[in-house]
Amino acid sequence: MTKSALGITILAFLFSGLLNAQSVSLLKIFLKSKPDVSAAVVDADSKGGVMRFTRDYSSSCKTNYVLKWEFSKDLSTLNEGDEFEVTLTCLSCKSTCGKKWTSGSVSGSGNIFWPITPEYPSEYNGNIDAVVKGGGVNGWDQGSYSTTSTLKYSVKKNVPHTAFYIMMGDHYVYYIYGQSAAPSGPVNCHTLLGLGKNMFSLEYGALDNKDISTWMIPTIDNAINHVNATNCLSPAYLIDLRKRMVDADSSLPFYSEIQEYSAGLDEEILTSCPCCASCEN
Repeated sequence: MTKSALGITILAFLFSGLLNAQSVSLLKIFLKSKPDVSAAVVDADSKGGVMRFTRDYSSSCKTNYVLKWEFSKDLSTLNEGDEFEVTLTCLSCKSTCGKKWTSGSVSGSGNIFWPITPEYPSEYNGNIDAVVKGGGVNGWDQGSYSTTSTLKYSVKKNVPHTAFYIMMGDHYVYYIYGQSAAPSGPVNCHTLLGLGKNMFSLEYGALDNKDISTWMIPTIDNAINHVNATNCLSPAYLIDLRKRMVDADSSLPFYSEIQEYSAGLDEEILTSCPCCASCEN
């Protein structure tokens, strides 16, 4: 092999390694509807969501549609090779006048026309793709009230953003991911001790149903500050948790998910913080 050929091989190997090392974090959940359709209401996070809208077939025929989706894991962060299931369920999808129009499905980034919004420009990529296609859901076929697809994050192109979407009728809910969600700069593992203390305080606070405004929110804010200070972890889940908890009546229902997130931090730290991964052995 010539020196030039060897150099090309090494560069290709290094570039492949850089692609495979990428992890992305959830930046935004974005609803985009086609023009001149009734508005949809979406309540979604990194674990799933619900879409509600009304379809006006005619003055005498209006149908309320409700589509629910659930993920098999928290999708705040995706690492190379991660697979996850998306289960769609029609909670209300049957037209009151027999119309067979509205169906729901999930699709990967290869079916997206970029940019989704000017805020998140990108180029065509298949970095999130379906490896098991469960088909669509609808309200006129009893066997299609629910379906499960498996999607996989695997870097094929080095682009700033990738995404997948949940679609029903003329409404599209995009889950947009990007490397920019992860902080940049030198990794600081010294902040992890403080983060651990804050996570213990959050778990205890939720279990003991502590006051949201005086206990939970300040603790979440402290945890977010510690996550940002590490320069290797994503604050996406904690930011989403804060947004949901502000409007909640009780902190107790959040205990299980906080406990799950806290337990999953060990793996995220080992995969995202090189200075900590080196101490594993």
